[in-house]
Amino acid sequence: MYRIAVSLIVAAVFFTECSDDKFANERSQMLQAKLKWEQAKNSTVAGYSFNSESLCFCAFEVPNKVTLTVLSDTVSAAVERDSQEKVADSLLNRYETIDRWFSIIDSCIDRNPDLMRIIYDENSGYPKDIYFDYIENVADDEFSHKNDSLQLIYRSAL
Repeated sequence: MYRIAVSLIVAAVFFTECSDDKFANERSQMLQAKLKWEQAKNSTVAGYSFNSESLCFCAFEVPNKVTLTVLSDTVSAAVERDSQEKVADSLLNRYETIDRWFSIIDSCIDRNPDLMRIIYDENSGYPKDIYFDYIENVADDEFSHKNDSLQLIYRSAL
């Protein structure tokens, strides 16, 4: 854990102080949020649950408004929020963990979007509101995702 924290701090300083990257500030914010997230899911945490909702101009192959449960860094359950029906286990690999959202955000920044907005939870650092518009004046290329109501699952509760 200590090595991860030091690595993330060094990377955040590098991006803000030593880079010509026009998204250096966003990358630094992401790394600081990721550090908070790593600290939040310490050794007493077995997993977490959270609400997840994708908003885009795309055909959803799976329900897009769900409550996810993540154990051992794997989505282990999903429940549709409107119907309260359990999502089939065969579809769980199509949902993202919080750790995976950090990787997705990093990749989206690499694509050099015209507009982006990312809001991280102040306490635990997870990305709550994600918005990317790759070409501002082109319709239907936007991507928006919301995560909220995060609840940590402690090992003692299992």
